[in-house]
Amino acid sequence: MAVEDILVRVHVEGENSWKGQYYLYDIFVYVPDQQQIVENIVSDPYSPDIALDGAKTRITDLADEATKPHGWDFSFSPWLESLNDFSVYELHVREFSVDDASVPAQYQGTYLAFTNPASYGMTHLRYLAKSGLKAVHIMPSFHIGSVGENKANWQSPGNLGGYPANGTQQQAAVEAVQQSDGYNFGYDPVHYFAPNGGFAFNPDNRVFEYRQMVMALHNAGLRVVQDVVFNHTYAAGENTSLSWMRPSPAITIASTRTATSKPQVAAMTPPVNIACLPSS
Repeated sequence: MAVEDILVRVHVEGENSWKGQYYLYDIFVYVPDQQQIVENIVSDPYSPDIALDGAKTRITDLADEATKPHGWDFSFSPWLESLNDFSVYELHVREFSVDDASVPAQYQGTYLAFTNPASYGMTHLRYLAKSGLKAVHIMPSFHIGSVGENKANWQSPGNLGGYPANGTQQQAAVEAVQQSDGYNFGYDPVHYFAPNGGFAFNPDNRVFEYRQMVMALHNAGLRVVQDVVFNHTYAAGENTSLSWMRPSPAITIASTRTATSKPQVAAMTPPVNIACLPSS
């Protein structure tokens, strides 16, 4: 029987005090290209919440009131009479407001920019909704590998307006910071289900703020479509800078969190040694 045909289900039920704590998986897997068993310390790729830059998985109960903006349970997609009426406006979370002077500077480029109904961007979206637009398509808004989530480390090319349009200075300034700025469309996901902390005013509050964005769009009369690119990945195998996120292709990990009073974590893996490492 092939190893891939064998699954072991591990179920861990914790205490309420675990909420907000962090964990990692300690996994021993056979790596075919190395022909040996290798130990990997990894986060949960199905994490709905993570530490900064995805270094660890955060235990978050999505049914907990602390993760819900006021009215979240009653925020529904606006009514759609027919699929033939469906129309979509694609936008990027950061680019939507990063240069919008009507948004407070600390909220520019974040989920919270959508919560300001008087901003230029939200005024425009409401106008489009009244004109018949049905949905906003959010370009990848989940944790990615190419841009760190600590905005203090981001660099900027500065104001390029002073350079001649036919010169090379603008391009040179952009290239000088292109590996360390905050600009990226996000098609290099790491944690497919955890909101991008780089778009959050407070990355530790990413789930709550993401829901605030969704509610604001609903209130503007727009449905929300999330672009989740499962056919993309930032890196694979053992030779990656993402040392916390490098499971072997032979292993699949899944987690579930229920709406019960106690956070629950489940893992499905082939027959490998696996341990859950709590980490504060």
